[in-house]
Amino acid sequence: MLTDPFPQVVANRTLDLLRQKRALLRSSGTVFWVRPLRNRVVVIFDPSEVVLGKVNEDFAHELSTLLHGRRVVHTNSRGLFLQIGYTIPPRVELRAAPLDLAGQPSPWHLPVGMSAKGPLWIGLQEADSILVGGVRGMGKSALLHGFIQALLAGGKTHVHAWDGKDNAEYLRYWGTPNFRLIPMDGLKAGLEGIVEECAGRMRQLAASGYVNIVTYNEAHPDDPLPPVALVVDEVAEAPDQSVLLRLVKVYRAAGVHPIFASNDPSKASVVAKSNLGTRITFPVVSYNDSLTILGHSGAHKLPKVCGRGLIVQEGRLVEFQAFTVSYPKPSSEALAWLAGQADLGGRAPGVDEEQRIRKLITQGMSNTAIVRAIWNVYSGGRFYALMDRVKAIREFTPTPEMSTLAPNLADIQV
Repeated sequence: MLTDPFPQVVANRTLDLLRQKRALLRSSGTVFWVRPLRNRVVVIFDPSEVVLGKVNEDFAHELSTLLHGRRVVHTNSRGLFLQIGYTIPPRVELRAAPLDLAGQPSPWHLPVGMSAKGPLWIGLQEADSILVGGVRGMGKSALLHGFIQALLAGGKTHVHAWDGKDNAEYLRYWGTPNFRLIPMDGLKAGLEGIVEECAGRMRQLAASGYVNIVTYNEAHPDDPLPPVALVVDEVAEAPDQSVLLRLVKVYRAAGVHPIFASNDPSKASVVAKSNLGTRITFPVVSYNDSLTILGHSGAHKLPKVCGRGLIVQEGRLVEFQAFTVSYPKPSSEALAWLAGQADLGGRAPGVDEEQRIRKLITQGMSNTAIVRAIWNVYSGGRFYALMDRVKAIREFTPTPEMSTLAPNLADIQV
């Protein structure tokens, strides 16, 4: 029997948590030993009595919460020993700071926020693929804006974005180099365009003998293949998630980095269960929501402060306060594009229509000629909106060397 009250509390909380996690192999026997030291308590588990795989980082985080924030760490990687400090470490007050792109470590780094150790950025290649969750109004969309602004400022990544909010979020970046706004009703066509581009990249990699664009770019520093960031806000509202899942699972080697966000974890569970390597969450409603988005508990206990979040980094949960982000105003050209979308009933080009546009682009036809050939429109606001649509598709369509003379419309079969 322990005489010091704190080790006894540690023993009780540890046993309760083992039962909750169903980590006990038997109902009787000595499960663990508690050894008080000068400034900490060591818990030693019996591997014949406990499922050590369940004594993981999530277990340590929950035990820390049960012990009012005391630090709980593994002595080894197998979960055999835990060390718990007697004193509660002073809580570092996290304060929001404005996003400063001058502090971007590399053109591919994404801004997360202020952590206890200072500004927190993650590399796109390191993050690989990202899922962001949280209830509405807690900072999810602002985080994505920060990601987009950083990648566009870096100038080394192609960014495709769909916001699920009638283009209201990302219209402000329309016309920026390396950015493509996927129309609200054109997600499927936009994704299939990325798949087509990735298929071409995979053929290029196969012919060159490189397994992915990382090794390819190391060998071709003067002519690299830029990574592709696919930013989809409100992913639960995406009309067809099958192409999204294919991009996640198949085209990592081609340089695609999905960045998905949702404020409805239950609807986004299919995407959440795919191989998304980096998890970030703002406050959520329930324990299950935290598990769905983060893969850990804890997000349901975050303070309801806008921008306060958790990220899993190197196997540990890191709390942060997101950077505050300034939003640029949409350009007049972007507003004209949006008006053209409304003039077309919000309809984006279908797959067949986009393929026809791509075909005419590869044949060397000008934007004006394509608009006239496909839609029979010669002037007005709709003409310029359609021109912008063709320009957006042209930007991501590989073309051979074009002749100096535009082809005759009569010679092209549309």
